[in-house]
Amino acid sequence: MQGWNLQDCDAAVNRIQVTSDFVPRQMRPYRVPDALKPEVDRQIQELLTLGLIRPSSIPMSSPIVCVAKKDGGVGIAIDYRYLNSFAVFDAYPMATIEDVLRKIGHARFIGTYDAKSGYWHIPVAEEDRWLTAFVTHDSLY
Repeated sequence: MQGWNLQDCDAAVNRIQVTSDFVPRQMRPYRVPDALKPEVDRQIQELLTLGLIRPSSIPMSSPIVCVAKKDGGVGIAIDYRYLNSFAVFDAYPMATIEDVLRKIGHARFIGTYDAKSGYWHIPVAEEDRWLTAFVTHDSLY
């Protein structure tokens, strides 16, 4: 990513707060069909190369799932349902699409955020990263 980097802004660092009864759990990986393993491995290698993920050995992990993309490709997502069941979420209200359109309706220029890889643009606080560990068919990251 060139130009302004969210990782340079402390306010943009995401904190993960969990309830006091949270127990770390290392979940087993979901089965990945043999035909999809090379694509999963390629995407994981790309994320490693970009420095967006790193190998891990902690006692917490969530499994990945393969999802079909509209273009016929395969993407990977992480099943954080267990973590989310103990997470404490911010109480910020979501704006309705009508409010958003009303605010930008008279704008002369409108930019878009890179939604293709937007998830990777918001850094997680270093002390909370262990909560985001995930497991594939052959490794933990």
